[in-house]
Amino acid sequence: MPISRRQVLATAAKLGAVAILPQGCSREAEAGAAPRPAGPLRLGMNLSPLNYWTPGPPHLDWTREGSEWRPGNGYLTRMLPLPPQGEEFLVSWTGRVGRVRIPRTTTIAQGSNYLRIKAAPEAASIQTMPMMVYGADVNNPPVVSMVPAKHVAEWKAGKTWDPTFLEAIDGFSVLRFKDWQSTDRLDNPGLPLAECLALANDLNVRPWVCIRHTASDAEIRAFLSALSKSRNKPIVEYSNEVWNWSYAQSKYALAQAKAAWGETGHWQQWYGQRCGEIAKMARGSGYEIVLGTQPANPRLGAMVWKGVDMSGARNEDFGAWISSFYVTGTLTSTDGPLVDLAARDDIDGAVANLIGTPSDAENRILSVGGLRKQYAAQAAIAREHGLRLIGYEGNTHLHVSRFPKEVQEQLVAFVDTLMHDPRSAKVMEANLDAWAEAGGEDACIYNMSSPATRNGFFGVYGTASWDLLKKRVAETRIVT
Repeated sequence: MPISRRQVLATAAKLGAVAILPQGCSREAEAGAAPRPAGPLRLGMNLSPLNYWTPGPPHLDWTREGSEWRPGNGYLTRMLPLPPQGEEFLVSWTGRVGRVRIPRTTTIAQGSNYLRIKAAPEAASIQTMPMMVYGADVNNPPVVSMVPAKHVAEWKAGKTWDPTFLEAIDGFSVLRFKDWQSTDRLDNPGLPLAECLALANDLNVRPWVCIRHTASDAEIRAFLSALSKSRNKPIVEYSNEVWNWSYAQSKYALAQAKAAWGETGHWQQWYGQRCGEIAKMARGSGYEIVLGTQPANPRLGAMVWKGVDMSGARNEDFGAWISSFYVTGTLTSTDGPLVDLAARDDIDGAVANLIGTPSDAENRILSVGGLRKQYAAQAAIAREHGLRLIGYEGNTHLHVSRFPKEVQEQLVAFVDTLMHDPRSAKVMEANLDAWAEAGGEDACIYNMSSPATRNGFFGVYGTASWDLLKKRVAETRIVT
């Protein structure tokens, strides 16, 4: 029976007694231990990055997703999200402004500090919408807002969020704010923590928040103190994927490790130590502190837990071990069948490749079948330390950037078609079931609505998997 949206349940007791084994990844993890009995899998959502090229801005004021002001030839300019064809907006401002111009729109009405505009039909073919302000003080830019006309009353009443966005995310148990906080980019301050918590509180869901990798002890303590305003127990993560060399935080961890222990210093050991230090700072708060390592390389867990030991933290200072649950099959490999499948428009073949078989694990193929062994290894690490297993990110992760440029457009179109075909929901369903069977208790989908590009297909809103996800959250939503 669906759980009431406002119902809050106490944290479930851990299943049975847990023996604490030597730190790291044991023989049990390597072999793939027997999973916990599968229970209802709670679903969370990673909110899409706040930028002007992601469709469906969550704020009522579309300028909140806009770029920074940049000086032009006698004006200031910024980029805003793509307007729906024919959508009407109220543009208003405070501060010194001579004139506001927004190309590909028609002015319906105007006054000394406002415009009412309508997006022209040809605006549907562009990717972003520029806003230009003339006669402004470059050193003190005006405050300009742009709100859909149908939501002006709500905005003037102090509302922040688009009701369509709120309806879409309603029901998910956890909202992960990694991208909203701009965790991976120090050049972007991200959305203030207070706004993230306000949204989570309004929806009565658990916030999953990230601490930037460069944060000092004083900054971390202030961050943890601010979390006291959360209505539900927050999940707290140090940075994001500190094992991933694509991110500055991994290089930062390596530099810190070498500074502390010399050239043999291990970045995952330093990461574990920092997580332990944060967990000690959070003692008594009731927050769920989480940590993890590279999903495909669970042996790194030994170094993480070595660092935790060095910090003086204990297993009970943490709440969960985290891992991702991304599916690619062999479709992202240039030696794989994607080009042929696209040429034949073979949706069934693509779905079969993504679901795969258990034997795929021997060849390190990331199909659902191949991932079961990986999930079991991560679950075993969680059990060794008496922790829950939760998925921080997961989805079908198909990117075509490795393929020759001349075929990328065709491949993007095929994968986009695949993700909207009802048959592709079988992949999401099989993957969530495999994660739950391994012992996963929560799974945060990545992500809400990012567009399909050659670098990946992440946004689930409007895809074939969306109805499946909403059905499941209606059946399993629990806030703890």
